[in-house]
Amino acid sequence: MSALKITDRWLAEALSEALGGPPTIDALATITHLDWAEYRAEAELPWGSIRSIEPLRHCAALQVLSFDGNALSDLGPLASCAALREIWLVDNAVTDLAPLRGLLHLETLVLDCNRRLGSIAPLAGHPALRYLNIAHTAVTDLTPLAELPALTKVNVFGLKLDRAPDSPSMETLAALRARGVEVLGP
Repeated sequence: MSALKITDRWLAEALSEALGGPPTIDALATITHLDWAEYRAEAELPWGSIRSIEPLRHCAALQVLSFDGNALSDLGPLASCAALREIWLVDNAVTDLAPLRGLLHLETLVLDCNRRLGSIAPLAGHPALRYLNIAHTAVTDLTPLAELPALTKVNVFGLKLDRAPDSPSMETLAALRARGVEVLGP
């Protein structure tokens, strides 16, 4: 078993809980689901906001990550989690989606209330993304959505978009609706 130093107290707690014991590099490779969301506090379970996910780069089998209500900004470690199918990061501090480019199995990405997220361009051409929630973010250009071949549902509520019918974002939304994508928003 390889030793592992985890500097984020709450991530260490989440990993220990998921593993049923102390996290090691070998053990992290076995985690398929990891959930540490603010809803734990409502259920009177121990909870604190995770800020750093660096050790997750060792979670090669991770398929579902649910970290709503934390303080994540750097998604870089997730680039090593090639098995990820779902990422739930409501109300975090995400600004850059580039680390998610190579996650070819990713089907669900929920980024609602990441208010500093300004671009979804790194997602263009993503082959498997079926559901994307970017509601209440700073995204203003929706044209990359047209390059998501598997997209079936997108949530764009609360975005400050140019709503002129001939604006690129409105044309993109119209084209998505025409191909049967469920669009939540304008």
